[in-house]
Amino acid sequence: MELRRFFSLSTIGLGTAIAAGASASSFLLAIAGFGRPYYASVFMPLAMVCLVALAWFMYLRDDGLARRPPATGRPSGASAASRAEPEPRPAEPVDVGGLDGDGGSAIPSAPYAGLFVPRSSGLLPRAPVAGPSGRRLSVRGACVWAAVELGAASAALYAAAGLGASFYR
Repeated sequence: MELRRFFSLSTIGLGTAIAAGASASSFLLAIAGFGRPYYASVFMPLAMVCLVALAWFMYLRDDGLARRPPATGRPSGASAASRAEPEPRPAEPVDVGGLDGDGGSAIPSAPYAGLFVPRSSGLLPRAPVAGPSGRRLSVRGACVWAAVELGAASAALYAAAGLGASFYR
């Protein structure tokens, strides 16, 4: 996540809207569900922790931690004969200009040219590189902003109004 998107007004605005909704639902659940505003001081930090966890899981998803391994291309009901792996073939050296490894090359300590594979060979999987998106909104950043705002609001309500300081009021 770029800091430019994290500090954009649309991300902060969405975070504030999420924090306002979480605060309102915390108070609604505390007063209508449990009958005491004391419980709002419990639900607001709980919503804060849930938002931080949600942002973390979105980060892990974008980072690629939860990706599935690539498919092998074989059907699941294949027979044992078709499951046998083909015998490995030795790699054929590729002639790369300037990296032939002989004593007369321009680079005296050039590596062995057989270690390099041309990009067009298809042996290296290539994924398209995602360019910078035109979006100015970051949902993950909005969740982080909402968590910060909920933490600040619950601390301010505790210090200023005494919300959550005592159960019997």
